[in-house]
Amino acid sequence: VPTAPTVPLPPVEEPAPAPTAQSLSPWPRLREQLAMQGCDYRPQVQHWVRAYTRSPRHFLAKWTAALPLLEWVSDEIERRGLPAEFAMLPFVESDYRPLPARGKGSAGMWQIVPTTARANGLLIGDGYDGRLDLVDSTRVSLDLITDYYKEFADWRLADLAFNAGEFRIKKVLGERDARMLSAAELGKLPLRKVSHDHLDR
Repeated sequence: VPTAPTVPLPPVEEPAPAPTAQSLSPWPRLREQLAMQGCDYRPQVQHWVRAYTRSPRHFLAKWTAALPLLEWVSDEIERRGLPAEFAMLPFVESDYRPLPARGKGSAGMWQIVPTTARANGLLIGDGYDGRLDLVDSTRVSLDLITDYYKEFADWRLADLAFNAGEFRIKKVLGERDARMLSAAELGKLPLRKVSHDHLDR
């Protein structure tokens, strides 16, 4: 009696390892994409480190609430090839909360002012504010940061321009090449304290 041909069995697939807290955390990936100098950039950075972490429980609660939005923004930043520091910007601006405008002030988690919003295609009208739209406001903000970097060739200046405005930065720089400025020299530019704090934070 002829024997039946042997049929090779498919290879046994090893089960995928269960995700760990480390693999689920966005922080290792963000750390790999940091581009600016670290916490010793200026002494004022350490001031903000202490201010933010004065209450670790409160700090953790804020980031826990922000985590889903942080991960989405981080994906967009990585896709564009921007430094991961800019994923911190909505936390600096609003704790990643889509804050409504007070009067004619800034709004959204990126805290965009009305003139900037309208100039970049965000609609603001009765019953609707595009600055509160996660996708549109993030697109506009990251477009601005990209444009500022093309203009100034320095990520520090891109951040300062996001806060103080592109034309203000051009005015205080004059003919100087910002890339040649040390942290101390940049910190002495005649800008409002809130703008320098913005970069340090």
